[in-house]
Amino acid sequence: MKTRLIAGAIAVVLAAAGTVLVLSYVRGADARAMSGLDTVEVLVADAPIAAGTPAADLASLVVTKELPAKAVLANGITNLDELADSQALVSLEPGEQLLTSKFGPPAATGLKELVIPPEFQQVTVLLELKEAMGGQVKAGDTVGMFFSFTDAAGVNYSHLTTQKVLVTRVQQAASTNAGAAGTSSAKSRS
Repeated sequence: MKTRLIAGAIAVVLAAAGTVLVLSYVRGADARAMSGLDTVEVLVADAPIAAGTPAADLASLVVTKELPAKAVLANGITNLDELADSQALVSLEPGEQLLTSKFGPPAATGLKELVIPPEFQQVTVLLELKEAMGGQVKAGDTVGMFFSFTDAAGVNYSHLTTQKVLVTRVQQAASTNAGAAGTSSAKSRS
């Protein structure tokens, strides 16, 4: 019985020592993989970041991560000061690098009212972000409007219906629906 007890204790000690060795090897894997590589520190989303989140609120939502220089995208952000008074134009998921192209100026408030002549109409158009040039359309821009449809024979068509439509206002949609980027009010000839 004494022999079994001693053998069991030795087995437990060896298992614990093996576990410690494996864990230390695994923890050092990142350091070994990064050795000999040029690394760069970039900001990465640590939690979901909703579209419209101001840069001032990002400190608790991002972490600095050291990545190989080859893995860092060209417009990666290394410091929150680079964003100044920007806001997120699109939603970001945890682990995503912060890029300057995904941030822009907040929507202007208190825009001057444009006087719409009686021969013009003002309409509201709901657009997805990809249809609104990635959120780059702003008040004062002129845009063209295309309509896409399928005829009775199943043939797809796109047709430019209106040119030089003046955008009078752009509004970001609620952050819970990332697909709807915003609405644009435009005036066009009747």
